[in-house]
Amino acid sequence: MTLYKTEAIILRKRPLGEADQIITFISPEHGKFDAVAKGIRKVKSTFSGKLELFCRVRLLAAEGKNLDTISQAELLNPRKGINKDIAHFAYASLVLELVDLFTEEGEKNRTLFNLLDLTLESLERKKNLKLVLIIFQIKLLRILGYMPEIKKCIICSSAISLSFFSPSGGGAVCGLCRGNVKDAIPAGESVFKIIDTFRKLPLNSSQRVNLSAMQVADTEKILERHVKYRLEREIKSLVFIKEVLNK
Repeated sequence: MTLYKTEAIILRKRPLGEADQIITFISPEHGKFDAVAKGIRKVKSTFSGKLELFCRVRLLAAEGKNLDTISQAELLNPRKGINKDIAHFAYASLVLELVDLFTEEGEKNRTLFNLLDLTLESLERKKNLKLVLIIFQIKLLRILGYMPEIKKCIICSSAISLSFFSPSGGGAVCGLCRGNVKDAIPAGESVFKIIDTFRKLPLNSSQRVNLSAMQVADTEKILERHVKYRLEREIKSLVFIKEVLNK
C-alpha cells in the first residue's frame, strides 16, 4: 500500500453505501482525483467537519487499485465565509462546477489550483460576486487554452467595429461579417476590452476595476455563451443562480 500526502480543495461529494463518501479533490501535485472517506457519514467520524465542499485540506491517502482511500485529513481553510448566505454558496458552487467540468482526472495544473484557491478566498471577502466570477472565468479560459478571439474578427481578421460574438466560432465578429455568422450575438462596445484587461491583470488587482451594471451584464452574457458552447452542456449552478438569485 503506497501512502501519499497532498494539499487539496474539495470539488464534489457523493454517497457510497451507508456510511462512506466518494470525494472529488483537486491538488497541485495530482490534479483531479477521487478518494473514498470511509465512515464519514457516521456521527462520531474523525472526518466530521473536515471534508466539506470548498475546504482546503491536507490529506494522507492510500493508493488503491480502483479508488484511493483517505487515511487522515487536516483542515487548512474551512471557507466559513462562503456558507454565510445562499448567494456566496451558489457562486462558489459554480466555480467548483466549472473547474470540475473543464478538467480531466489526473491532469496536473498548479496554476489552476492557485486560481481556484484565490477565487474562493475572494468569494469569502467580496460583495461583488458577479465581478469575481467574470474574472475567474476569463483566467480559467486563459489557463486551459479556451480563450475566445477578442482582438480581431474571426471571419475577416479586421480589428474594427467588433460588435458581435460567435459562440461556435469562438470569438469576435465585426459588423460587416455579422450576416455571415448564424449564431452571432450582440456584444457591448467594451466587452472585448474588459476581457483583455482582466486576462492580463493579476487576480487581486483586477478586482479593483469598476464596471457598470451594463458592462457586467454584457460580459456575463458573452462568457456564458462561450463556456456553454465549449462544454456542450448546461451548467447546473448557473441555472440555479439565474432562476433563483437573479429574479
